[in-house]
Amino acid sequence: MNRSQLTAALLVCSVASLSAVHAAPIVSTTVQPPSRAASTPGVSPDYQRGLEGLARGDSQAARLAFQAALEQQPGNVDAMLGLAEVAFTAKNLDEAGRWIDRAVKAGPRSSAAQASLGRYLSLKGKGADAETALKKAAKLDPAALRPRIDLGDLLLSRGQAAQAMPLYREALSINP
Repeated sequence: MNRSQLTAALLVCSVASLSAVHAAPIVSTTVQPPSRAASTPGVSPDYQRGLEGLARGDSQAARLAFQAALEQQPGNVDAMLGLAEVAFTAKNLDEAGRWIDRAVKAGPRSSAAQASLGRYLSLKGKGADAETALKKAAKLDPAALRPRIDLGDLLLSRGQAAQAMPLYREALSINP
């Protein structure tokens, strides 16, 4: 498959993904899979249990674990984003937004927090603000794949395919 065929295939996949945007998680709490988190120094065991709870679909266990991680480290951005994910899976978008807001305030230079803010704002219909947050997330972490794809999808949904394509190409160069 040549590069233009690959780009066309990616565009088709991205268009198809737009219909699933409301079903996708609002935050990416899995900075690393739970199995790897166990062996990573510095990862809170409570945060790890929260990820495992999310993976099992056990929102209550995830919530309790993320809250415990926050009690130990009140500025734990990842735990805040975990609580946002728990709220989102419970279809409580307002609570998810409050946790994301707290995460952004606690970690203004966190790419994950900015990307979550961008997805949240996009779901709330605030496209311009979502675009700003997603661009900031991509700038904060040049290796972050998700903000580029989300920004590309946002632009594509506005009919701005020419602006979206470079973002998809970037995503392909990050994760071929």
